[in-house]
This record gives sequence, structure tokens and C-alpha cells, in this order.
Amino acid sequence: MKKVFMMAAVATLMASCNGSKISLGEAMTHEWEIKTIDGKALEGKSETIPFIGINVEKSQIYGSAGCNRLTGALTIDGDASKGSIDLSKMGMTRMMCADMATETKVTEALNRVKGYKLNKNILVLTDAKGEEVMKLQSR
Repeated sequence: MKKVFMMAAVATLMASCNGSKISLGEAMTHEWEIKTIDGKALEGKSETIPFIGINVEKSQIYGSAGCNRLTGALTIDGDASKGSIDLSKMGMTRMMCADMATETKVTEALNRVKGYKLNKNILVLTDAKGEEVMKLQSR
């Protein structure tokens, strides 16, 4: 009888956990390392790997294109799995860098981003057609 009670309690606890939804802020507020652009892997030294940081509650974005820093406001509309994202209010420093090819790839890709798809620690930024532009992984 004790075993049956314990199994029922565990099942109830697991069901209640599955019913709770993760908020968009909890899901996306991280620093995200850019892994691919247009399906091609980015390579670089660990200190120059491009990343973006997102803070949903403050509507802020920041990061690095590999050398130059980026910062600004963002607008997100959707839920913890997919939606639209507007990065048009973002600025960037303009230093001359050793790897300008990566800088250019990152900035051109960010300019095409219109949406997102999120699955656990992988964030896919998409274009207006819903096609993958960038794939990022939580740091």
C-alpha cells in the first residue's frame, strides 16, 4: 500500500511540473553564442566568438560580433518556443578588426532576423520567411 501511495504521489508531482509553462523571459534571457550563420559554422578563438545577450524584461540586447560590441533595444512578440523579434534599434562600435569577414557575416545576418524558434538551449533566429539565419547556443 505504501508503494502505491508513493507512486501516485510521484506521478502527481511530475504531472504538475509538466503543466507549468516557462515564460519567454526565463527561456530567452541568456547569453547566446553564435554557432552558425546560414548553416555554416563560425570558427574563432574563444575570446572572439560572436555572441548576443538578451534580457527580455529590460527589452535589451548586447553582445559582440567577434571584435565590435553591439547594444540596443529589442522587441519580442511570441512565447517561449517561437515568435517575432525586432533588432532594428541596435547599434555597434566600428573598430577595424583582424577578422572583418566574421564581423560582416554577423552584422549582415542580424539585419535579416525577423523571428525566432527556441528549443531548450538552442535559439534559431529566422528571416521573414521563417528560414534559419543564425543558430545560437546558450553559454
